[in-house]
Amino acid sequence: MQWIVESYTLFLASLILVGGSLGDRFGRRRIFTYGVALFALASVECGLAPDVEPLIVARAIQGIGGVFSYRAV
Repeated sequence: MQWIVESYTLFLASLILVGGSLGDRFGRRRIFTYGVALFALASVECGLAPDVEPLIVARAIQGIGGVFSYRAV
């Protein structure tokens, strides 16, 4: 249960600076759009996850999408 929560936080915290620099380099609106799309696709995967392992991976992908949508705007 803890890995489901912590996988999101781990990727969000470790990539937060990368998201900011990508927003500066490629445009904040573009990175924000990609981040929201990635987060939405990962949310669908979370809803369809049949077991714990795919859910943990989908939560990690949500963390990556959250980085791009958090720091870009």
